[in-house]
Amino acid sequence: MSLRHLFVLSAALLLAACAPLKPAPPAEKRYTATELLALRPADLSWPAMSVDGERALREAAVADIRARIALPPGPERDAALPKLFDLVAQYNAEIDAARPLLLEALPTLGQRDADTQRALLTAAHTLYATDAEPLLWQLLPQLTQSKPFAIAVYTLLQARPGTAPTLASITWTQFPNWADDARLAALIWRLLVYADPPSPPLPDLLAAPLRPGYPVIFSLQRTDRQEMGLALVRGADGRFVRDASGQLFASPQLALARSGLPGTITNGNTPQGVFTIVGAGTATNPNIGPRPTCTASCPSRRRRPSSSTATRRPPRTGARPSTKASCRRPGAALRPSRKPGWPAARGATSCSCTARRSTRPITPARATSPARRSRAA
Repeated sequence: MSLRHLFVLSAALLLAACAPLKPAPPAEKRYTATELLALRPADLSWPAMSVDGERALREAAVADIRARIALPPGPERDAALPKLFDLVAQYNAEIDAARPLLLEALPTLGQRDADTQRALLTAAHTLYATDAEPLLWQLLPQLTQSKPFAIAVYTLLQARPGTAPTLASITWTQFPNWADDARLAALIWRLLVYADPPSPPLPDLLAAPLRPGYPVIFSLQRTDRQEMGLALVRGADGRFVRDASGQLFASPQLALARSGLPGTITNGNTPQGVFTIVGAGTATNPNIGPRPTCTASCPSRRRRPSSSTATRRPPRTGARPSTKASCRRPGAALRPSRKPGWPAARGATSCSCTARRSTRPITPARATSPARRSRAA
């Protein structure tokens, strides 16, 4: 390297050292079990919980929506679209006024980043599935990331349920390694298996010895999530919690996302499965306020080495019940995650996983090894 190159490099390093540092975002508040037990309703106050606070929040959001819609065509409006449609869906406002902007942007999504693709395709699925359908067929070959592709396919399936076999064929062709991606494996399952998997018997589920000596929260939901479910709590002694009058404690719970997308997609429905609560932090979603939220991970499961080679054959439509684990973040590394002061399964992982009773497609025996099932949903 010449002296001139060294001088230029040194100058660049000096300028970088003199540049002002960006302030780090505030660290998320983490809660211990003792701190959670000490919380009272007054500690969970949020301005939007009042009538006046909610009205003010909505008025500000609608004004923001209208300002973004009024932007002239160009880079500024393009950058404003993800937030625009997030607000439109959240507040159910100016849906018709925003429709032309989405339909105009969809043909260009192939050149946009994956986050923008996800945001606009989610808006299409949530609000404009029928209008977007003709554009999405042309867009599919341009979507190279599995998450935006899956959202587009779910939107097409919603607009035309009879196209499921065609969409499955497109998925296999465009993503030959679909079985290694949990999102795409779940998508293929949805496209090829038309009946919902059988639910386990409720008495067996409620009596399951998931982890003796620890409390369990059961969330009971209908398949379509269109009505309130119930959350029940089984104490560490194995008995279900009751209120002062002796009635079974049951808290209404809605596990439906506004997008209606499955739990394998960001901002989709609350995923079904068995989780280990490993800690508690603070919610960062501005729509629910800065309140405590549980951090959950998939329970510990031992993986045996396997020399089996998974094939990439599409599953047949025949199915049999099974219990399996699937990771919501395909390719996420499994690493130990223990929070001080919190009960956690030995070797619990920090990825967001689901272990659910479902119906697994019948595939060749060599493709159903533990190693394969740990990769694909």
